[in-house]
Amino acid sequence: DAGVAYGRVRLSPRWPAAGVAEAEAVVTYPSSGGYVAYRYRLDADRRAIELEITGSGEVCDCHVLLPAAARGVRAVSEGGVELPCECTQVEGSRYVDFGVALPGPHTVRIEYG
Repeated sequence: DAGVAYGRVRLSPRWPAAGVAEAEAVVTYPSSGGYVAYRYRLDADRRAIELEITGSGEVCDCHVLLPAAARGVRAVSEGGVELPCECTQVEGSRYVDFGVALPGPHTVRIEYG
């Protein structure tokens, strides 16, 4: 939560570090009803990650860990429309950074090389 009641969220799934290919998470503030939720799927054969993101706030800043075998990102898209993104490195780990407007839902596809 980078704002008030998940108004601005920083989503940073690191599932490849744990060897997990599918996961989902929901976090809420019961008193305000603020929430953010996501579903993560890694398709190593197609070299793609799919994220379904939703929430009650306004903005979700995503910082997604890429698998160790990834050399970079080919595209980040939603519904076939490319999203602006930036690749970053933290020590030996590669990430892709992008944002989506909330509330969702959004289905984002990350294709990596």
